[in-house]
Amino acid sequence: MYSYRVLIIDDNAGIRMLLREILGAYGFTISEAANGIVGCQVAAEFKPDIILIDYKMPQLNGPSTLKRMSNSGIKVPAIMITAFSEGLSAEDINCPNLYTCITKPFNITNLLTTIKDCLESKNSLARA
Repeated sequence: MYSYRVLIIDDNAGIRMLLREILGAYGFTISEAANGIVGCQVAAEFKPDIILIDYKMPQLNGPSTLKRMSNSGIKVPAIMITAFSEGLSAEDINCPNLYTCITKPFNITNLLTTIKDCLESKNSLARA
């Protein structure tokens, strides 16, 4: 079980619900937002340990959302979820605090492992 705070930012309510239910069952505390603008506001209040964010959203896409957060002092590692079949890497996107990208449809076990690795990486950097 985990006791970390996860912010899910995705315009697809079904994806948010799926992630909320699965991650909640593993003990994560969840908050969510349906777009990047609201996501920035929620991140400032919720203070997540990690962000799961969709790449393509109306109003403010994933990379722009992470840049806006970084510019306002929110430095939280993020995993970007994309439907692009060829996949994108964190290097392709080049945005602040982006740990990695995962392609939809995603494998839950792989997603949990990626979240765990990201949080462990964040904790080791904090101790250094």
